[in-house]
Amino acid sequence: MKTKNIFMLLISLSLIHLAFAQEFYEWQEPVMLTDASSDNFNPYISHLYASNDQKTIMAWEKIINENTTAVCMRELMEMTPVDTFLYEENVHYLNPEIMKPSWFFDGSEILYLLFYNKVESNTHSLNYITFYEDGTYSPPTPMASSTEDSLHFSVADGLGVSWNEGGGIYFSRVFNNGPKGIQLGSIDQLDSVNCSNPVLTNLFHCAWLKPNGNNLSIYSAEYNPWDQLWNDPVEVHTASEIKGFGGSTKAFMYDALFWFDHNEPYNRAFYYDLQYDEVIEVDKPYNTDKSYPTALDHPIMVTAFDIPQTLVSFVADSGNNPEIYANTYNGANEYVNISNDPGLDTKPELYIGETGGYWMKIHCVWESKNNGHSVLMGNYMKVMMGSTNENQSQHNDMSIHPNPMSNLTTIEYALKEKGEVSIQIYDQHGKLIDHLVNEEKAAGSHQVRWNGTSINGTPVPAGVYLVKIETKGITETEKLIINK
Repeated sequence: MKTKNIFMLLISLSLIHLAFAQEFYEWQEPVMLTDASSDNFNPYISHLYASNDQKTIMAWEKIINENTTAVCMRELMEMTPVDTFLYEENVHYLNPEIMKPSWFFDGSEILYLLFYNKVESNTHSLNYITFYEDGTYSPPTPMASSTEDSLHFSVADGLGVSWNEGGGIYFSRVFNNGPKGIQLGSIDQLDSVNCSNPVLTNLFHCAWLKPNGNNLSIYSAEYNPWDQLWNDPVEVHTASEIKGFGGSTKAFMYDALFWFDHNEPYNRAFYYDLQYDEVIEVDKPYNTDKSYPTALDHPIMVTAFDIPQTLVSFVADSGNNPEIYANTYNGANEYVNISNDPGLDTKPELYIGETGGYWMKIHCVWESKNNGHSVLMGNYMKVMMGSTNENQSQHNDMSIHPNPMSNLTTIEYALKEKGEVSIQIYDQHGKLIDHLVNEEKAAGSHQVRWNGTSINGTPVPAGVYLVKIETKGITETEKLIINK
């Protein structure tokens, strides 16, 4: 009987492990996010925190007819009905992007800003609309207008917007101006000749493309938010051809650029770590003629350490059809087909979605051509976040509030007995940011406040950090998000 009980216990543990493995680190079955009878393109997804609630908003272009393009929106967590938000006959509304006000002052009622291009009678304009937590929104506000340029632009959460006009690259900071007010800063010119495709990131970088002789170069400049000044641009990379140039700004926790280039006779994939100023050639399986790469960096938390790994999605041939491939966190160098459909799949984009106490969802959205129409498809993978301390019976009851924080947060913890306590803040690369506590504490409840600065008093950028508490050999690690 005892042997039988042990056998049944082992079976139960195996089933629990299997269920856990199926819940995390596996891409699910793809779902259709738009109807199959129209043409839908260029999705942009943003995950928002509103009044202790979470929302995942998707905005995209929908072709009404050859003279008319609308911007549609829907909330993906509840899969609300599609809202054809911007629509006028003989007007093209294009390139919707959502900015979260993570650097606005406390007390703001702003939920997000929707930026977009409007094309009417050969005039291109860059505009934005402000959405509030009470469900209302402002009238459109124009930022720039041109009869010659498409005004390609890029936004970064709480920072501002960058665009190209007349061959130059321009930037304007966005500031809070009261509970429902927005104020645009002065316009800075970062570069002036033959520039295109600006990419603005959450860690205060702007990158763009520019011809260099017979080649094409990537240039990057860094913004100092405290002095509100840009450093001189520097050349990052040069190749005869650069495709799929973009960034991982939607991650909100880490900034990188990702692209394919062609230098005879090779096609290569590259990844540029903006925080550490490092260009890395990535050995990935891809078909450069059809690939549209996207990269998302996301930290995996293992005991007291943070191991950043890059999640990459791209297009590759599967038989006669291009399919969407992505890696998982169980094997960062192993790629799986996450689209699995007969359509012609292209342009994957990766986003961070809803979060729980110890998990979050990574979304991939792409365009799929089926039966003569372009449909937006989506898939997601659930990954673990937060503490991985296995000795839960002896944990330190650490709590962090508010989280996400803006300018100040409180870390509370309880000790079962007197002892030495260490509380440290790390960034997603494992770099020590601040050491808040390093002394003996009595048994009972304690708290310490952190104002979002490093050991030397310098404010740290928005992103994800780790709070690590150690007491008598027990280590607990929790995620802390800064949305200034």
